[in-house]
Amino acid sequence: MKMNIIDSSNRIVGSVESTVVAIERVHILYFDLNSNNGITPNNQVIRTRDLARVVDNPIREGYTFSGWNTEADGSVDYSGILIKQQC
Repeated sequence: MKMNIIDSSNRIVGSVESTVVAIERVHILYFDLNSNNGITPNNQVIRTRDLARVVDNPIREGYTFSGWNTEADGSVDYSGILIKQQC
């Protein structure tokens, strides 16, 4: 972006160029197994325009993993929904 420099008499005496840089956002993705059993995936640092890495499904004897959820009781259905970052 080019901007003019104006003196006290309102005359253009020069110009400057500036560049606008977008600020990168950083998010941390936490995984919680709702128990002390099993191996919890490592937290992930996700930067603007990056995607989360796929993690291995947790294994717990007597249970079948059916997916991650934002509620401890699994009450939110995210099937068929693409979740995008919103700024």
